Amino acid sequence: MITIEDLKEKFINIFNKKPEKIFFAPGRINFIGEHIDYNGGKVLPFAIDKGIYAVVTFKERKENTIIHLYSEIDNNLYTVDLDKNRDSIQQSSLWIRYPVGVMDALRKNQNFEMWIYYYSNLPAGSGLSSSAAIEVVTGYLLKSYVFEETSIDTIDLALLCQKVENEFVGVQCGIMDQFVVANGKENHLILLDTHTLNYEYLYFFYPEIQIVVINSNVPRSLASSKYNERRKECQLALQTLQTITKQSFLNLVEVPENLVLELKEENLKKRALHVIRENQRVKEMVQLLKHNPKDSISKIGHLLYDSHQSLKELYEVSCQELDIIIEISQKFDGVIGARMTGAGFGGCALALLKKEFYETYTNQLLELYTKKTHLELQIFTTNISDGVKEWK
Repeated sequence: MITIEDLKEKFINIFNKKPEKIFFAPGRINFIGEHIDYNGGKVLPFAIDKGIYAVVTFKERKENTIIHLYSEIDNNLYTVDLDKNRDSIQQSSLWIRYPVGVMDALRKNQNFEMWIYYYSNLPAGSGLSSSAAIEVVTGYLLKSYVFEETSIDTIDLALLCQKVENEFVGVQCGIMDQFVVANGKENHLILLDTHTLNYEYLYFFYPEIQIVVINSNVPRSLASSKYNERRKECQLALQTLQTITKQSFLNLVEVPENLVLELKEENLKKRALHVIRENQRVKEMVQLLKHNPKDSISKIGHLLYDSHQSLKELYEVSCQELDIIIEISQKFDGVIGARMTGAGFGGCALALLKKEFYETYTNQLLELYTKKTHLELQIFTTNISDGVKEWK
């Protein structure tokens, strides 16, 4: 486990300066409610205990804002003049687009020079929202440290970071990832209405159950392009349904399922059916957690499996390797439920597991997965944790 002293020492080695503060933003897992955050649906994510640390120091300048950025993502040191380099960075494919976009959106008339070392213990390209984490931790450290805001509105921060990803980076993500990274709460899921941004915390703690994250190690090379494609398909499905029904639905989740069956385009029909049914699964999950928490764990597991099946067959964002993980998990007695999580086309799966079966399950999963795919899994446990904060 990384320590404060480890991070400080690394910072000194990179920049030959002493760091002043350390901030942390978690990754996230969406428990259920996948690919409906940009369709007005309700989602149920949580922040995890792995994420991105930002080790930082700064000084004021009279002219220009200069940022020095380093991460093991590519082991390159970048020096960025926000006035001169903004456009070239936006047009690049570099990871620094994310923090630079946030800095550009937030900077005021104050000029400064800043040195930031980003350390991540999230698996690269795993779909655990490293992009949202780096955006939110950058925005938070600017607000609290550089601009000295005494009270930070984390909802506004999440919205700003989403806007940066949509407009500066060019990924048409919904609000969920940034929201949970900014507003996570230990041992609680967040029930978020992505249309209204109304939210509530739902207690989720079963001492006998372990949350297991399984990284397929399949590169998510299609995730961004297919994500935008699915979003366009959902928009087209909504427009088509509004035309043929002559009804003004605000979001796709509002359309009754029987009307969706009138869609002639098979792809649009499948996408819409997933969105509507997944939103309903979220509602069912909430009822289980609120009204029958001790006796509902097996039903929770069934909803997770149903969600994966829908993502595989209707939304078509799974992949063979993720499906293999779920198939193996379904046959293992100690697993309560499992599904892919995130944008898909690789990345991670989530499993709920009885703790006493952890060693047997992971050994079996590692062996069978490698035999079937010739790839190695990365498996780790996680806890439901708080959102962005200064790390002391």
